[in-house]
Amino acid sequence: MCYNVLCDKYATRQMYGYCPSWALDWEYRKKGILDEIRHYAADIISLQEVETDQFYNFFLPELKHDGYDGIFSPKSRAKTMAENDRKYVDGCAIFYRTAKFSLIKEHLVEFNQLAMANAEGSDNMLNRVMPKDNIGLAALLRTKEAAWDNAIGWMIGSLVIQPNLKTLPQHGSMCYFELLEFRKKQDLLKKK
Repeated sequence: MCYNVLCDKYATRQMYGYCPSWALDWEYRKKGILDEIRHYAADIISLQEVETDQFYNFFLPELKHDGYDGIFSPKSRAKTMAENDRKYVDGCAIFYRTAKFSLIKEHLVEFNQLAMANAEGSDNMLNRVMPKDNIGLAALLRTKEAAWDNAIGWMIGSLVIQPNLKTLPQHGSMCYFELLEFRKKQDLLKKK
């Protein structure tokens, strides 16, 4: 299951003028999001736009109670912020059912770092990627014996990727670049 929870700072009347204020409030939305996640009972859940504080104080404890564990990474800018401000930075989270999977490895991809390493003099590309602060999070999971109960088909292990990409018409090629670079990192992670 993949879900964008809509980070609280983006849930504004300016962005969603058609939506009543009470429906944008995190205290209201979080129950509906968790109900939706529980309804589908997926073995693997990837979430976008999760605030750091929401991950550690809401999603992780709630989903651990349901038999999941998870990993999280905030966007790169969190490294430069004070701890009190850092808790509001959004990022990516991946949860997996612990009865069926164990975490082998996790890997963070910072697209602005990739852009700097691969720009080769393209100021246009750097100007488009650097302000975006997009990341991707990958989890390499080992399948446990319990995963075979009532299973259809075969799965030796799973590589779960959760990129947080912005798609704006004027920056369409940047999304494509980010996906290509993430794919390269994904292939490297599989080989390790």
